[in-house]
Amino acid sequence: ARVVVNAAGAWADDVRRRLLCSLTPGRPDPEPLLRPSRGVHLVFPTLTRGHGVLLTARSDRRVFFVIPFGEHTLAGTTEVEVSSPPRPRECEPTLEEVRYLRAELARAMPGPARMAVLALTTGVRPLLASADGVGRASREHRVVDDGTLLTIVGGKYTTFRVMARDVL
Repeated sequence: ARVVVNAAGAWADDVRRRLLCSLTPGRPDPEPLLRPSRGVHLVFPTLTRGHGVLLTARSDRRVFFVIPFGEHTLAGTTEVEVSSPPRPRECEPTLEEVRYLRAELARAMPGPARMAVLALTTGVRPLLASADGVGRASREHRVVDDGTLLTIVGGKYTTFRVMARDVL
C-alpha cells in the first residue's frame, strides 16, 4: 500500500507511535494527539414513551440525557479522563460513576430511578489533546499526515461519514 490509515480511536496515539518508530528506528516518540475520556451509560427498561429527555446534572452542570435505546432506555453520561492509550482497567465503569448516574436520574425521574439497571455500557472518547479540561475538549476531528501514514483522531460517533470523507 502507498498509504496506511490509522483509525484506531482512543488507541491511535499508540498505533501511530509504533508505526512511525518502526518505519524510522531511533526516531523520537511523536507528541500525543489525544486526551481520551471514558463515558458510562446505564440501560433501563423503557422509561419514556419514545422521546428523549435532555437535562443538566445538578451536581456538576454536565449535560445528562435519557434516550430511547431499542426496547430500552439509555441514561448517561459520565466523563473521566483516561491515559493515552487507555489501560484495560480504565475502560471499566466505576461504582462512583454508577452512583452519579443513578443520583442524577433520581432527581429528574424519581420513580424510574428505583428500577433495576439492566446493563452498563462504557466507551472511550478519542478527544483531541488540549490544555482545556477534558469536559471542554473539542469533539472535532483532525487528520494528521505523516507521509505514508494518515492518522484520524478525535471526532464523534455521529460524524463518522465526514471523518471518512476527510481521510479520503
